[in-house]
Amino acid sequence: MFLSEVLASLPRWAQVLSGAQTVLSLPLLFFLGLALRQRFRLR
Repeated sequence: MFLSEVLASLPRWAQVLSGAQTVLSLPLLFFLGLALRQRFRLR
């Protein structure tokens, strides 16, 4: 089963939630990387 078929079979609220998670994941991963770099930076 392809991903598009799975997404099409989901209810509308689950499609919206999935889209929101996809959009928010990239900036949040970027900020997590910045925080980890700051936390473990060698002095």
